[in-house]
Amino acid sequence: AIDEAQKVWLYETLESAKECGQKVIILSHQPIMPESSGDVCLIWNYPEVLAILRQYKCTVAAAFAGHAHKGGYKRDEESG
Repeated sequence: AIDEAQKVWLYETLESAKECGQKVIILSHQPIMPESSGDVCLIWNYPEVLAILRQYKCTVAAAFAGHAHKGGYKRDEESG
């Protein structure tokens, strides 16, 4: 899971990037997006983290994760 301090950091970092007109690429060890891997591999609070990323869909260019060794890909229909 991503704890409260990390979620605050993520929100503040994305807000700063948005204000500066920057694009961001998210890298995480465990997947955040459902259907990109088995449910057991997702971070426990992925709905909360995904909600933050979706707020910044014009700032977040992509999100990549490892952990699942079979690979996987899922485009978020909500944020594009």
